[in-house]
Amino acid sequence: MILNTSCSFLQESGLNAAALASSSSSGSMNTNLDFAAILKVSQALSGTIQLHELLRQLTQIILQNSGGSHCALILPNCDDSWHVSAIATPSTIELCSHPLDDNPNLPIKLIEYVKNTQEMVVIDDLNTDLPVIDEYLSQQQPKSLLCLPLLNQGHLIGIVYLENHLTSGVFTSDRIEMLKFLCSQAAISLENARLYTEEKEKNHLLAFQSTVSHIAARNDKLSAMLQQFCQVIVDHLEAAFARIWILNSESNILELKASAGIYTHLNGDHQYVPVGKFKIGLIAQERAPHLTNDVLNDPRISNPEWARKQEMVAFAGYPLMIGDELLGVVAMFARAPLSVDRLTSLKVVATEISLGIRRKLLEASVEQKAVVLEKTLKELHISQAHLVQSEKMSSLGQLVAGVAHEINNPVNFVHANIAPAVRYASDLLNLIELYQKHYPEPHEDIENEIQAIEPDYIRDDFIKLLNSIKSGTVRIRQIVLSLRNFSRLDEAEFKQVDIHEGIDSTLMILQNRLKAQLNQPKIQVIKEYADLPLVDCYPSQLNQVFMNILVNAIDALDEYNLQRTPEEIKANPSHINISTEVTGNKWIVIRIADNAPGIPEDIKSKLFDPFFTTKEVGKGTGLGLSISYQIIVDKHSGKLHFYSTPGQGTEFVIEIPVYQSI
Repeated sequence: MILNTSCSFLQESGLNAAALASSSSSGSMNTNLDFAAILKVSQALSGTIQLHELLRQLTQIILQNSGGSHCALILPNCDDSWHVSAIATPSTIELCSHPLDDNPNLPIKLIEYVKNTQEMVVIDDLNTDLPVIDEYLSQQQPKSLLCLPLLNQGHLIGIVYLENHLTSGVFTSDRIEMLKFLCSQAAISLENARLYTEEKEKNHLLAFQSTVSHIAARNDKLSAMLQQFCQVIVDHLEAAFARIWILNSESNILELKASAGIYTHLNGDHQYVPVGKFKIGLIAQERAPHLTNDVLNDPRISNPEWARKQEMVAFAGYPLMIGDELLGVVAMFARAPLSVDRLTSLKVVATEISLGIRRKLLEASVEQKAVVLEKTLKELHISQAHLVQSEKMSSLGQLVAGVAHEINNPVNFVHANIAPAVRYASDLLNLIELYQKHYPEPHEDIENEIQAIEPDYIRDDFIKLLNSIKSGTVRIRQIVLSLRNFSRLDEAEFKQVDIHEGIDSTLMILQNRLKAQLNQPKIQVIKEYADLPLVDCYPSQLNQVFMNILVNAIDALDEYNLQRTPEEIKANPSHINISTEVTGNKWIVIRIADNAPGIPEDIKSKLFDPFFTTKEVGKGTGLGLSISYQIIVDKHSGKLHFYSTPGQGTEFVIEIPVYQSI
């Protein structure tokens, strides 16, 4: 699959790739890196869960910010074999699945070395003592190359290979630092995407099994039921075709009753198969499945030329049995290898088909099983979505805390030196005044310089300038403190914290959403804080609740303001009220209210349901309030509810005990 990079991910994300690349090469990662751009890229990677999209984004970002002209991403399969998953050049991105072994388009020895050592390798002009020079490198003669392992908690997730054929020394230390930073997030994102893909595959197969169960429970005609079984196998397992034979016990012959896929006819050479003849008859005779992912070399395939022409790769056949009784055979061919999970699902489905054929009286039981499977599928879907959201927040928290720490050090240095700078400046200005007092008639050159630089203005403005710098550093330190307080990565357990500090940190992070924008008026925040004791809680999780509720309030107000005239907005300005109190039974109550139009009656009952959202596609997952409810009720033994009156706004009420009983 070839993707044109004109639909650039960085363009879609609103990022300037050239600016990001130049920031990575202009200076130290810790001091000159464009924090906002890197944060946006990292957030976008962490928010991408579809594996193909993530591979596209990742290879494009790495190539555009590395100086390389060719990028390859190599990932492991579930059977521990490795394959090339993506290849990128400045003009194209190819998503693929080529085996790494004996691949003529990559330096296999170098990649195997990095895979075994889990160490980065940088080589210029092929000048190295490492045993990695192979035929590919000798022929291609790249000027610069870099091979980097993707590690997540010590586990090798993948390998990135970069090369440049024109310039030596492309992969500088600054670019390597940039790539390490991006690859650390990439490793996490790839692991999340892999888990998501595995869960998606499991959910897909559960849906497959559930569909078969529904068919077995719904159809009363045997021929129609068998045909639908074959069609479901083709659709869900990507079979080229699937067939079902039913045993005629009197003649001991298997009769073809259903066929779907590239072959739908029921007549021909395979219409009647004696037990013990050909691959289908042998499955029936042996009462055992026959499975292969190498059809061309399978001795049971009677027509290898047909298999080669049709590009068949895999075959799976299962006997249909109830106890020791043979009912028939189900079989399928596929043009791609069959995974263990898919074979297991086909085995399960074979049992379902047997039950559908033999025991129509079990329809009620089969229907109940389908209901349970459907419920399990939904629960798995919800759990998987919560896991992805939690991992995303954890990754973002780590990034925020790390960057805040790196910003804090140089800011503290600047802040600490402002006070002595003010003293030195004052001393120098006083010295100049003494010179003017005791030498009122300066030399002509000094007089000319005095008129040129206007020392009286400098005397008045310089101290103001230093004080302005000091105010700026104080503001930066406040922002950094808010970022650190919001992430609270070191506080995974219950801890006594100041709830107001968490609310204020969240408001500081949301300040850009609250202030006036081009098309949106300012949203005023009115705080009515009571004198609260320290509260036992999970600080970072509670901050996530504040964030979810406040973001929903801001979104509602923004949408409401787009529907109002400037006069209406002036008459009733947007505001959010935040109040706290402590009750007599040692609970604290946090109220967050807005003056948006309120929540319609018909959706109030769905508000805390997972995946329910009223926002446009791409602007909300429907998990914010569901996760918030889980955090407050399940994790803090508290209560989360709301009051909403149409036309008057919405108030969310959070109640948690001051002390938690662990």
